[in-house]
Amino acid sequence: MRIEIDGRSDFAEATPDTPLGEVLDVIRRFAAEGGFSIGALRLDGQVLTPGIEAERRDTPTGRFALLEVLLDEPPATAAAGDPAVRIRAARERIERAAGLLARGKRREALTEIAAAAGDLLVALRGRGADPEALRDLKAILDRLNQAIASEDDVAAADQLAYELAPRLRSMEGTCSP
Repeated sequence: MRIEIDGRSDFAEATPDTPLGEVLDVIRRFAAEGGFSIGALRLDGQVLTPGIEAERRDTPTGRFALLEVLLDEPPATAAAGDPAVRIRAARERIERAAGLLARGKRREALTEIAAAAGDLLVALRGRGADPEALRDLKAILDRLNQAIASEDDVAAADQLAYELAPRLRSMEGTCSP
């Protein structure tokens, strides 16, 4: 199942056997940690009401094509408006996730990765980021997604520690509110 967050599908994708409820729980955590609230959810074009969600909570995501997540704006705070703060938070989460994967704590690592994606979304949302830097970041995220989807935790930890964290560190100094 592809996941679009505010029309962007380059941050997340669910593996086919993951229950829909688990994916929704991660998305809600990521939104809350990013200072967002979820304005609407649509599953294959249909509004995901609490009743429909309860019915389909245990259904594997491979049975669905698209989950659309529409976020409400975060409250205006100094930290939420500073992209460098959000990128640093994402980098720190990525570094933690790499360590968790190395220790075999996959579920905890994936939670950190989802939260880091939320921080990145907040940092890059509506900003004129360098298109080349975004292409490089997307390529790293694609390789990370492939490693996670194939359950290659060693490759995923390498992408986190040696590709993504250094890229985010370099981006910290180039962003401004």
